[in-house]
Amino acid sequence: MIQTIRAQAFIQHLLSLLGLHSAQLKVDLLKRLRAIVAALIRFSARSRQRQHLSSLDDRALRDIGITRLDALAEAAKPFWKP
Repeated sequence: MIQTIRAQAFIQHLLSLLGLHSAQLKVDLLKRLRAIVAALIRFSARSRQRQHLSSLDDRALRDIGITRLDALAEAAKPFWKP
């Protein structure tokens, strides 16, 4: 949530620096920038979760119902793939 608020403040600052005056252009650009920031946040979280999954021991993996092979296969996926 805090990352989203910071991202929105950064985007608003960027728009003002660019001198965008058209309200609709600002709205459209803001929507696109928010989507990009949201994707970057998702990618980062996915990468961290996969890294953490690969570090779990066999007992923890059994607790969540996956095998070591499943964990390694998931961890090997690139961050952009769900």
